[in-house]
Amino acid sequence: WLPFVAPGSRCRMAGDGPSCWTTQIVVARPRSRAFSTWGTLPGAYVLPAGQGGAMPVVGGKPLWLMRELVRDYSRPGDLVCDPCCGAGTTLVAAVREGRRAVGGDCNEEHARMAAAWVGEAWAKSPAAAARQPSLFAAGT
Repeated sequence: WLPFVAPGSRCRMAGDGPSCWTTQIVVARPRSRAFSTWGTLPGAYVLPAGQGGAMPVVGGKPLWLMRELVRDYSRPGDLVCDPCCGAGTTLVAAVREGRRAVGGDCNEEHARMAAAWVGEAWAKSPAAAARQPSLFAAGT
């Protein structure tokens, strides 16, 4: 579990106990010797001043945060999987950081939103420009 601290967010207006400005993020890497030598990582990811704002879906995370997590927990070319991708922020972060990405969401509207955003990110990525042309295209 990794904490993402966004001061001023998720304020409770009623109930017992304090408000919590922290969202717990779950990440995973393979349990192998190669991955065990990566060293220590940040103890928390803290929202920089002025980086807040509305997210496209409830529970969404900022793109800068997901890019940090992708860089910290994967290497270029790795596969990043997000089975509850919401609007696709993790998937877009993966594409922008040179990783492969796969994801889905049980909410059809969110899945369509993610597919569109990932498609835009992919079209702008260096990998898309280097893609081999179709072997079955007319005139080749």
